[in-house]
Amino acid sequence: MAGNELSYCEYLKCKNACVKVTINRCSRQCSEVLAALFGRILENPYFRPFYSVFLHKSIFQAETIDHGSGFLIADNFVITSWHVIEEAMRDQTLVIRILNETIGELFCVVVHCDPSNDLALLYCHDLDLKRHEICPFALSEEALWPSVSVFSFGYPLTHTEESALFVKGYVSGLKNRYGDNRKPFWVLNCDLNNGNSGGPVLRRVGDDIKVVGVIAQKHKKQILTLEELNILEEERSTLQTNSASDSRDQFWKSVSLKMYDALNETHCQFGYGNVVPGHLVVEFLSDPSVTSLMGSLKEMAMFFEIGLRRGYLDSILPSEFLKR
Repeated sequence: MAGNELSYCEYLKCKNACVKVTINRCSRQCSEVLAALFGRILENPYFRPFYSVFLHKSIFQAETIDHGSGFLIADNFVITSWHVIEEAMRDQTLVIRILNETIGELFCVVVHCDPSNDLALLYCHDLDLKRHEICPFALSEEALWPSVSVFSFGYPLTHTEESALFVKGYVSGLKNRYGDNRKPFWVLNCDLNNGNSGGPVLRRVGDDIKVVGVIAQKHKKQILTLEELNILEEERSTLQTNSASDSRDQFWKSVSLKMYDALNETHCQFGYGNVVPGHLVVEFLSDPSVTSLMGSLKEMAMFFEIGLRRGYLDSILPSEFLKR
């Protein structure tokens, strides 16, 4: 195929390697159970990557509060944006799931991140690419320049299906970042939404489709002053600790906040968004600590599964949570 035009087989291959990354809030009861049962385990860095083994739909209920996009780079591993999962890193009542129409819905955890470049590496214990016949994406350090056409798959906030949507655009220029000699991002002119954050920016490199960047965030025009923003966030914090049905005043405050959030998603003249260049993604994964981690996690997963099957963990895990 010429240029960035995709054959149907290439379209399916790319779509199936993209996932929705959802942030989910546990019920209070579930949070208390997890904290009581797994507190010691989650504090242990050797066990934390296998947290997903303990979370089963039969006993676990969670409400999705936000989502972004991500893509598969190897068995068990997913790349997304740091800001997509940032809140889940601070709040122990939040858990991360990935899903698409091929793999279903799976729990995962953050095993490495680079906030300065808005990148995060997720580990999903139950992700088996061979079983689902999914080919992970290859990365490219190819330099881009204005006018270069690219495309992406992702999950905009208005899209509720499990299948990623295709969008295309082109590189418009550079976005300089200040402080700590940070390297610039590319600016993409594309029909993006916040839910696309963390999705791959793709281009044909030679005969293959490769990831040449990661969508960071859409450009926005702030419509409130700093003082107004501070007041709004104070009201938001107050509402989170009280029921919106306590009074009509709280109800209308809640509605106003939702209207602001909705407007903030669309108040932009053009579909511009920042993109983390491919060479920064390659650097992120090429860090010796990351390559060592990815290798050790795969090895540990094998021994962990053996331990579960042979009952070596029965003394520290309740039996109802060991059922697969």
